[in-house]
Amino acid sequence: MLVRGGLLTLMPTLSREKSCVSRCPVWGPDKRAAGQDEAGTRPGRRLEEQAPLPRLPCMPPRRIDPPLVASEVDTLHGYLDYQRDTLRMKTDGLDEEQLARRHPPSTLTLGGLLKHAAFNEHWWFMRVLAGCDTDPDWVPDGAFDGDDDWELTSASENDSDELRRIFDASRAEADAAIDQALMKNGLDTVSVVTSRREAGQPFSLRWILLLMIGEYARHNGHADLLREAIDSVVGE
Repeated sequence: MLVRGGLLTLMPTLSREKSCVSRCPVWGPDKRAAGQDEAGTRPGRRLEEQAPLPRLPCMPPRRIDPPLVASEVDTLHGYLDYQRDTLRMKTDGLDEEQLARRHPPSTLTLGGLLKHAAFNEHWWFMRVLAGCDTDPDWVPDGAFDGDDDWELTSASENDSDELRRIFDASRAEADAAIDQALMKNGLDTVSVVTSRREAGQPFSLRWILLLMIGEYARHNGHADLLREAIDSVVGE
């Protein structure tokens, strides 16, 4: 997994089980209530000499910009949602073959990035923050035993609708975990699972949100290049 070689090594290995709805703290019954000149031309060439740039199809904007003036919570969550929506946009309208298409030498695919993001949502917000000790229903037993990048390499086995369902469901569960944590001690709420690199210290919700914003921003750069290579669609 792309992130597992770095930040995920902060956590201890957790047991992997399925069917977590009633066993996760977030979902349990006791938690439910709770170089150009000014004209834009290259120096030394007159405007009329500039060759027109090709017009590429662009993605329609379907995101809400993060607020300019807001609380820390709303700003962080606004940026996280913006990055989530960006990845979702980069995969919209693509079929199974396109989502699974590789562009050597890279082995990354847009479908793999969707599934990778879904797993990161579950891992950091459900497992680390909330302490859920089970895997979601789309992760089979032993999935990572022989492949540390299972969520990336297995995405080609899922159709486009299933990949989007996985991503959207993981995002919704993560938001529920965030809301529960905010009710406890706001952004200072600490995780159930602690770091094994930093002498067992927990992670704050603030730290996890910033981590996920950065994780999405990095992979959205990958997604931007992958999408343009597939059908020339560009956009932020």
